[in-house]
Formats: sequence, structure tokens, C-alpha cells
Amino acid sequence: MYNLLIQAEVFLDKVLIKLGHLLILLFKKIVPQSFREKVIFLEHKLEKDIQSRKENIQRKTAQLINNLKAQTLNKFERTKEIDFKTKTIAFAASFADKVKKTPKNQILGLFFLQLTLPFIFLREWFGGLAPKKILMLTVGFSVFALSALNIFVQTKRIVEFSVSNNRTPASVELGDNELEVEPSLPARPDYHKKDAKQYVLTNVKIPVYFEDINELHNVDTELSIQLSNRWTTKYFDKYEHEIHDYLLQTIEPIVPEFPLEDEGRQIIKDKVKTELNNYLQERNIEGKVEDVKVIYLLGT
Repeated sequence: MYNLLIQAEVFLDKVLIKLGHLLILLFKKIVPQSFREKVIFLEHKLEKDIQSRKENIQRKTAQLINNLKAQTLNKFERTKEIDFKTKTIAFAASFADKVKKTPKNQILGLFFLQLTLPFIFLREWFGGLAPKKILMLTVGFSVFALSALNIFVQTKRIVEFSVSNNRTPASVELGDNELEVEPSLPARPDYHKKDAKQYVLTNVKIPVYFEDINELHNVDTELSIQLSNRWTTKYFDKYEHEIHDYLLQTIEPIVPEFPLEDEGRQIIKDKVKTELNNYLQERNIEGKVEDVKVIYLLGT
């Protein structure tokens, strides 16, 4: 199939080339010879005009560049002839002579005049303003000044309050040799961000042994686990499948009646809590399981 397509493409190329040749021959026969000669003559003339203009532009550009170079070099040579050192010394000497001859009162007057020039300009500018514009500018400046003063006062109060109430965060445990937080300072309650430190472990399979039929089945349960910090919660969410496998390997089979009793449920919760804390310790995770609650049990 591929070879047929290649052959068809080659055949079409040959047909198109032949059609092109036929169109050229037809054009030569239809168009008179004199007209074709005039077209060719005009093409040659246009090419010559374009070439001559290019040469003209290049020649004028080169001439302009040479003139600029010559002028620059000429000015540079003239600057070399000027003795800047002598002129500078002469100017400094004449200026010092003028200062010596000028009375001190005039010098002080010029100095104070320079200082008062901005105020004079402001006075002239204000004098040319309409009363409405002056009133608007005065009100705007007053509002700006009062806003800046209010921001400064509020910032100062916040800084003073934060410095005076500086305390150790409730999440940091104090050592034996460290001072405890003063009882007068407010501390975080026990339920602070408690929801963020809870994790629901679903589809936990607890093996159940049926002695009559000598078979193992599973009880699906859902557990609400209270952790000591939020980072451990995120870790549980990321490695939930690994936790399922760990519990399935470490929890021993129970009898069917065991989860139906309150004592049996408490033993299951304690067992899960112990195994999860062992899991965290084996992986050096800074956190622990504080409480485990059974949401539901479903036999399969």
C-alpha cells in the first residue's frame, strides 16, 4: 500500500510538470513577441534603476560617515590645544578675588536669599490659587496628617501590647529548669484545634475466628483517632494503606461475640491505640495516639 502511494505521488508530479510546460508554450503562442520583449526590457531597466539607487545610497552614507569622523577628530584636536588646568586656576583665582572684595553682609544676604527662595515660590503659588482650591488643599493635608498620626498611635499600641503579653506558646512543652507560664496569662484550651488533630480510619479489618466452622472472617470497623498534633494527622492521611496493613498483621483474631460487649470494644480500642503508637515509634514520628473511638462495626 505504501509503495502504491509513492508511485501515485511520482506520477502526479510528472503530470504537473508536463502541464506547466504546456502552459508556458501556450503563453508564448498567445502573447506577441513584441510585448514579451517590452516586458523583458522594462524588467532589466527596473533592475538597473534599483541597483543605481542602492549604489547612490551607499556612496552618500559612506561620505556622511567620513565627514562626521573628520569633524569629530577636528574637535578633539582642538580640545587638546586648550589648557584646561590654566583656565581652571585662573577662574578659581578670579572667583576668590571677587569673594574677597565682596562684603560679608552681601554674602550672608545671598545665602539667606537662597534659603528663602522655596518659601517665596510657595507663597507666589498659593497666591495664585482660588480660595476653593486652598480650602481643599488644607482639608486634604489635615486628613492625611490625622490618618498618619492615627496609624502611628495604633501601631504603637499593638507593639506595646504584644511586648507586654509575650509568653511561651501552649504547643511548646517546658523543661524542668524552665519557668512556667504565669497563671494570669491566658493559655490555649485543651480543645484548641482538636478537629484538625482528629483522623477517621475507615475500612479497618479485624479478623474474627469461627470455631464451629474453623474459618476466619473479618469485621469492618471505622475508628475515630485523636492525635497529639496536626502533622501526625497528615502523615496518617498519606500512609493510610500502610496503617491498614500494619493493623491487619498485628491484631490477633477474636471470637464473634467479643466486639458485641462493652468490655470487648474497650479492649479493641486499647489494642488499636497501642499498635498505632508502636507504629509511630518504629518510624520515629513525633506524635502519639491519645484516644480511639469505634464509630461502627460491620460483620462480613
